[in-house]
Amino acid sequence: MSDLSYRDFEYAGWERAAANYAKSFESATRLFVSRLLDAAQISPGLRALDLACGTGIAASLAAARGAKAQGVDFSPAMLKAARQRYPAMEFREADANALPFEDQSFDLVLANFGVNHFAFPLDALGEVRRVLKPGGRVVFTVWAASEESSFHTLTVDAVCAVGDPGPALPAPPDGELDSPRACLRLLEDAGFDDAGADVVEAALRLDSAQHLIDMLLEGTVHQAALLGTQWPERADALREAMERGTARFQVRGSLKLPVRAILASGTK
Repeated sequence: MSDLSYRDFEYAGWERAAANYAKSFESATRLFVSRLLDAAQISPGLRALDLACGTGIAASLAAARGAKAQGVDFSPAMLKAARQRYPAMEFREADANALPFEDQSFDLVLANFGVNHFAFPLDALGEVRRVLKPGGRVVFTVWAASEESSFHTLTVDAVCAVGDPGPALPAPPDGELDSPRACLRLLEDAGFDDAGADVVEAALRLDSAQHLIDMLLEGTVHQAALLGTQWPERADALREAMERGTARFQVRGSLKLPVRAILASGTK
């Protein structure tokens, strides 16, 4: 797998995950959409672009608040799911670093857990700045650095407990974007003013450790690839390791996982 470029790795992963994303990992990413839209200060008539829109939930909720919203994504399978889900909305295929829009086309660009998947986020933020009107805003979320309560760490710990983490996965060329400082630096390097970045937290509720495994296998790229190094050959051992790791998050027969994200914004 290490001979894949990071973009190819991401592309193949999202093409595979698209069919099941809305009923799997979207339960985690949608936890932060309302806060993303609140930070965007959406008002009726605002022209908004949902960047790396996936199955379109952020764009649809922005439209529900009165914005003239559309979405772009580089995955045809994700766009197919978005169009089936929201047939009245516009979704276009495009790379984040080559947006098919004229300069100063939008008042707002949103990205709910998309920027952390870009191979070159600075190039993408340069394109975002180009298509924003003067005074326009970019608002995005990325996952915060892994801590003991995150599904990222639970996955890594479970795989390591099984004993064979498998081959190294492709890494983002520009490094991880998982701290407020990194997000602020990205925004400032891209030329945005009034940059801000804060850690926000939500609770992810799941039925069981197996529910978590299924959600990650079906709806993610990185965690699915890591779990896939053990699945299905070591499925029982992996499930037992995940059950041990999640035991401290058991609440009345189900799991309540605290998950943390960074909410970042800047103004052109």
